[in-house]
Amino acid sequence: MKISQLRAVVAVAEHGNFSEAALDLQLTQPAISHAIATLEEELGIPLFARGRHGAVLTPAGERILHHARQAMLHLEMMQAEANLHKGLPKNLV
Repeated sequence: MKISQLRAVVAVAEHGNFSEAALDLQLTQPAISHAIATLEEELGIPLFARGRHGAVLTPAGERILHHARQAMLHLEMMQAEANLHKGLPKNLV
């Protein structure tokens, strides 16, 4: 499991489609698609139901999204802590 995959899950869930998530993360749509597909393969479950009108979280995807958001929050907290020890503002990323 990679941080980029977790970022992709959060972005697709927030935007409801892969294209807008890609724009938000400054990646290509195929890169987002690959990140999600690889994570789904690793986990052995679909996270999104894909259709013409975008991507909707599956029930399992809803639960995974919660954990992905928590992980992203913890990563931000780790960066803030590191910045504090470097004498930088906590919110500088």
